Amino acid sequence: MGAHPSTKRTHDHWTWKNNITIIHQIMSKIRNVLRHESNMAAFSGGLILSPTLKVVTDCQYNDIFPHCLFTNLYSNTRHTDADKMAIEDSQNVINYLLSVDCEEVRRFISNMNAICPFLEGRLPSDTTCAWTLGEKNAEYSMKQAFVNFTAGITLDISSSAFDLLDIVGSTFFGVCFEHCSSKPIWVRNIDGYVRLTPPPETPYNGTFAWGDHVARAREKARTLRQAILLQRRRAAASH
Repeated sequence: MGAHPSTKRTHDHWTWKNNITIIHQIMSKIRNVLRHESNMAAFSGGLILSPTLKVVTDCQYNDIFPHCLFTNLYSNTRHTDADKMAIEDSQNVINYLLSVDCEEVRRFISNMNAICPFLEGRLPSDTTCAWTLGEKNAEYSMKQAFVNFTAGITLDISSSAFDLLDIVGSTFFGVCFEHCSSKPIWVRNIDGYVRLTPPPETPYNGTFAWGDHVARAREKARTLRQAILLQRRRAAASH
């Protein structure tokens, strides 16, 4: 309200520009499609906890994974994720799984408690990430790795990894393992010369990454999810 008139004119101009452009609509649709694909990957990846949470709480996919990742030339430092279920959700999932007469499931829960005591009674939630190559460069090879320090394994996400696959993906319990996507380097094929930034003629010669995970503010996300579920129940009852 206290803005200078010229500032207001500038604001109105760019608001109008934003309203008439379609780029944000296109990107929103792309983001939603990739997020849905990440949801499906998480729920069909063989990890039983999140699908079970959907069963015992009647949640939708996006309620369980309210946050999504969508970025280019992605890298980060060594870390663990904060992706854990809420205490009540964890207990509901554990009770449901223990009610199933399956020794493998019981052993899984027992091993989870023994290996990850820092979870303090909570269960991990899936972290899903996928990578694809933004654009190719015939002169340079991009070198990058997704490293799981705790398990001692590495997933190659260098440019050569995409010669056979368009997309490389991983679904894992990010709270249980220290991991990172390494900083990429670009190696010239003819003489081994190394660049720390993409070749200028192909600025997107790197990994484009997307995925989904639970909210870091877990209790806030849980409150929001409860409100969504309550709204759905009320809507169903009114019909």
